[in-house]
Amino acid sequence: MSLYYQGLVASLLAGLATGLGGLPVLMGRRVSHRVFDTVLGFAAGIMLGISGGALLAEVDPRRVATIVAALIGGVAVLALRAASTWGRREGRDRLGRGARIALVVTLHNMVEGLAVVATFSDFGGSIGTGVAVAIALHNIPEGLAVAEPLRRAGVRPTRCALLALASGMGEPLGALLAIAALGTVLPPGIAAAIAAGAMIVLAATEIVPEAFSHSFAVEASVGLLLGILAALTLVAAPW
Repeated sequence: MSLYYQGLVASLLAGLATGLGGLPVLMGRRVSHRVFDTVLGFAAGIMLGISGGALLAEVDPRRVATIVAALIGGVAVLALRAASTWGRREGRDRLGRGARIALVVTLHNMVEGLAVVATFSDFGGSIGTGVAVAIALHNIPEGLAVAEPLRRAGVRPTRCALLALASGMGEPLGALLAIAALGTVLPPGIAAAIAAGAMIVLAATEIVPEAFSHSFAVEASVGLLLGILAALTLVAAPW
């Protein structure tokens, strides 16, 4: 199996991990803000650790193309985020808060699928496997971030869990897009830089603010640090 398709399989498995985050809601358990903020901090730490330790660190930062690619990834996420909140700013709140979170998570899972395939392609199966495992761990609290706000908005638990699982399917979709682009358009390292820029902006604009919004800054900070350490450890592991 080629490295591209190894990355596709790995991204699918990582995406399925998002469904695990919906299990507490399906079981009827209410997640406290303390736990919620801790796991969100962990998820943000995973994203930042992957971006810095596995993607940008493996690409020559002096190349103008690398810097531009990272900027493109970040700006693309900002544009998608602006589009997802347009209805609310216009006073027509077309998407509830939980639905907006689900949309953002699905979009950024596409970015993560791209990151997994790009890492397999550019740096081989060892680092690629580490990135995939780190993203899978990060996807579990991410699924909770989708399911819990929907449950609090009155959506049935079964539907909350299914939406959490469905949001993870953005991951293999992003992987397929990456396979199409990497083979024909993007030179080595550029896809990884785009993914890194996108994940850094996603963590900064969506996950970190939510993790620190309920007066549990210490717990969120511990989760953030543990997430970074976990990502760096998994990426460096001899798979």
